[in-house]
Amino acid sequence: QATQLAGKGPARKMDISSLQHSGLRKVIFHPSFTNGTGYVYTSHLEVRPGTYENSDGVLECDSWDEIPSDWVYIGDFIEAFNYDKYACGEAVVAEWKFVNNEVQVDSYRQLIRMDYGYTEASFADYEHPLKQMAFIPGTTEILIESGDGSVDSKVAFGGQGDHTYGKILRIDVGEGGGADFEYTIPQDNYNFFNPGSTYPDEVCNVGFRNPHSIGLIEDPESDYYQQWFIFDGGRDNSEEVNVGFGCGGNYGWSNRDGIWVQYDDLYALHYNLGPLPDNEADFNYTYPVAMFGHDGGVGSSFTGQCGVGSHPIETESNLKGYYYYSDFPTTGVVYFSLLEDMMQAVVKVTNDPAELTQAPTYQSTIRLYDDLTKYKQEDYSLETDQLLTLAQLRRADVYEAWGTGELQGRTDMRFGKGIHGELLVICKRTGDIWVVIDSIPTDLVDAGTGTTY
Repeated sequence: QATQLAGKGPARKMDISSLQHSGLRKVIFHPSFTNGTGYVYTSHLEVRPGTYENSDGVLECDSWDEIPSDWVYIGDFIEAFNYDKYACGEAVVAEWKFVNNEVQVDSYRQLIRMDYGYTEASFADYEHPLKQMAFIPGTTEILIESGDGSVDSKVAFGGQGDHTYGKILRIDVGEGGGADFEYTIPQDNYNFFNPGSTYPDEVCNVGFRNPHSIGLIEDPESDYYQQWFIFDGGRDNSEEVNVGFGCGGNYGWSNRDGIWVQYDDLYALHYNLGPLPDNEADFNYTYPVAMFGHDGGVGSSFTGQCGVGSHPIETESNLKGYYYYSDFPTTGVVYFSLLEDMMQAVVKVTNDPAELTQAPTYQSTIRLYDDLTKYKQEDYSLETDQLLTLAQLRRADVYEAWGTGELQGRTDMRFGKGIHGELLVICKRTGDIWVVIDSIPTDLVDAGTGTTY
């Protein structure tokens, strides 16, 4: 409806053909948004115009005839290895205007459109598409995560080709408003630092597989103001925390995985890696500041383990300077590294690959309190307030919520950021949101109870 009212092409539907990888990806607010008025931006997957359901009930989109001629796609269409194996979803970054908390439906404006047509899996199945996005603090520039389109442990597009897959994009929306596909491209994106590069001008950094979360330092007084932290989901062996030092960086995928050479022709635990060569400095890759590995038998493929990150905690709290991440799909084990350690990691090879270092990774536990009073008085019982992993926390709720004895396979936890900068833990399976109490600012006063944290 929004597209029709705005006179911007045929009506389209949100694409939810992949329950884990399509649909709405992120909502962010323009820095000038206030009192319910201003611009809001969404990253999401839409069903491609011309998509139809065949006689088997499977979505197909084998024609481009119904795509409006004035639509602009970033990067070229990539022809599928098998034309009948298209996923009928397209990645879109759109702008919406709100006035007094009411969306102006005819304000829909598409900024970026990318085609995720290729898949090595079955019909209407794809992974690692458009992900999250965030405004760089103090600017009107948006960082946009775009996955590499791979399914399971395979390598589809990788992050090195002349396209948008496996990249971090960066655009400037200014004050908001304007025509479709209208924005400014910052002059110091990837191509500025790499003369002769033929990547789309919107590309800021390259070499990602499944960039799963993005957090930025927002305190202007911090030595690391505007630094961004992206957790990149690995293949079969390692999960990476990457730090953005501006634009122009190549983070290695799919030529590198963690701090190892990645071999495309093999994918299995311990099987597809090799040591960095002596001339590694010639490739100028940027390596992770922290990482953790996978569990499983040698030769296992697609173990289902994948990391997700949070944001560096900046509140004046017990956890200031902590960065949390987790193996979210299965084990729910929670890890953390310290900001100072991550920023001191050596992530470039200048001579010997042995120069590379990473921040220590620590494993965390969670204590679940049923009310804040027990936390304040430290009056808790180990029978009811136990040390948990995210998996245990989620699964206890799922047992009750679904009324079954099955674990349903996935932990599906995420991290979020509260209004005061506190760390949130989110369960996609149950819809629960928990507050990490130790991350709440110590000088924050609860307006309802008068409690000072």
